[in-house]
Amino acid sequence: MHDIILKIIGELKGAWRFRWQAMAVAWILCVGGWLTVYALPDAYESNATVYVDTNSALQPLLNQLTVSADVVRQADQMTQALQSRPQLERLANESGLAIRAETPKELEWLIAGMAKKVSIAPNSRLGKNMYEIGFVDKDPLMAQKVVTILLNLFVEDSLGANRQGSEQAQEFLRKQLDELGNELTLVETKLADFKK
Repeated sequence: MHDIILKIIGELKGAWRFRWQAMAVAWILCVGGWLTVYALPDAYESNATVYVDTNSALQPLLNQLTVSADVVRQADQMTQALQSRPQLERLANESGLAIRAETPKELEWLIAGMAKKVSIAPNSRLGKNMYEIGFVDKDPLMAQKVVTILLNLFVEDSLGANRQGSEQAQEFLRKQLDELGNELTLVETKLADFKK
């Protein structure tokens, strides 16, 4: 034990002799690190969390009559559609990102870069059916604007799918009512014939 303490003291005395060289190296590393951090471009990330309601008002009514739609699969399809090239072009035009590109080739690079910067993914740590929409940009206001537009597109697509599903459900219920009305009329005529 005494040997270990003597060895540690010897190492500390050796380090004390080279303290100025160690300080110079530390300062050079610090200044180099600060310059590197200063040279990095700023990146601002904006996020929004969306709850996708999978419970429909008509679900209890249609439970026995139809095959239920997989809402999670529909939400995944919507996220893929939002990250498609036409939607990214629309997003670039609506948000003003397209102004940054001066040539068609730069616009291609911008849209390819947007595909990497846009994130739409389920966020299971916040709960079931929670989706997180995010975007990273060097301008904080632009990042927020892009996420707002993405959120609006997500809601519009969701409402469009809900309207289409509601219209299909209404059409199905109308057909069922017509069929049951025809059957009821047929049974009533048979009953009237029987009574005669």
